[in-house]
Amino acid sequence: MLTLHEVAANSCSVGVECIHCIHRAVFTAKDLRAKQGDRRTLADAGVRCGECGSRQFSVVQFTSPDKAHAFLRNR
Repeated sequence: MLTLHEVAANSCSVGVECIHCIHRAVFTAKDLRAKQGDRRTLADAGVRCGECGSRQFSVVQFTSPDKAHAFLRNR
């Protein structure tokens, strides 16, 4: 599982897809208040679906902004 430390160390965004309602969102390290050394997972940090409130989701770490945009387009 991806940790906040890993998000902070990466300069690109993270995509989250809700397992329950398939809602997708993209976050930056700043959005998640991710800091190096913080070993909590996104779930442990309280990330939840903005549509249904579920805390069950899959995570994708992007290597470029284009991949983040494609993630949001391809629902």
